[in-house]
Amino acid sequence: MEEMTTEQVRRGWATLLTEISQRTRGAVRLIRYKRPVAVLVPADWFDEAVAAIGEPQVRTLPGAK
Repeated sequence: MEEMTTEQVRRGWATLLTEISQRTRGAVRLIRYKRPVAVLVPADWFDEAVAAIGEPQVRTLPGAK
């Protein structure tokens, strides 16, 4: 899976969204401060995942507000 820093994503946001929506680019793992923070995927991939495994649940870390 391709990885991009959040700074790279910020600079190329419009192009990145177009490439992902047109499927000329696959999923992209977003890296912030050297740690993975999210994965950007085409909307239909997400819809298929939700249909297969259900809605994502928000997990609260202990001590988080």
